[in-house]
Amino acid sequence: MSASALPSATELDGLQSVDDLLQLLVVPDPIWQVFVGQVGDPGRDVRVLAALPRTVVIQGCVQGTLPTGEMMTAIQATRVGLVWRMCRKIVHLWAGLPEGDFVDVDPWANDMEDKLKDQSTTGVTTEATPVKERVLKMSSVVDQAGDSELLLASGGEIDKWANSYVAVMGAPPLEEEEPNEAQLSAMNRRASVLKQPPYADFGVWLPFARRT
Repeated sequence: MSASALPSATELDGLQSVDDLLQLLVVPDPIWQVFVGQVGDPGRDVRVLAALPRTVVIQGCVQGTLPTGEMMTAIQATRVGLVWRMCRKIVHLWAGLPEGDFVDVDPWANDMEDKLKDQSTTGVTTEATPVKERVLKMSSVVDQAGDSELLLASGGEIDKWANSYVAVMGAPPLEEEEPNEAQLSAMNRRASVLKQPPYADFGVWLPFARRT
């Protein structure tokens, strides 16, 4: 579903909470409870839900089970994904950014599903060669004790993360605080894929203080 399929800025005007979106999209409470049971409950806060990485949204839908023991259907998962997508657009608009600059992310695009599957089974994603040039060691970026590898995120992913940051915080980070591609890739793997606390060993972090 493209960005044009989402409600316009005018249609979103007046929607202030996650509850408003759940009601608008007719998301049954049992479905929502399955999702928040996996990712945590954002309450009514649109900003908190908008800040979730798309991989977490996917995992929250596919890993939970309904009270009947069944998994979410495609339609049910799509409704949850739409709540997240609309939260992102609302926060973008709240930041005073032009509606035309909003980058919609469909968590259910095929390439996202394939990437999530690859990460969960191998720890790295499959991309065109040369792959080895984009492989990093967690121990060289955020955690000296980490012995796993990760693939450097694509430019498109980095841009989308930067977009999300601006949408939530209202402005880009200061130059001296801006993480580089390696740091962002490692923290995404640590927090979103490995489900570990977003901890960084600053003894490793400091040499990467700026983007290359």
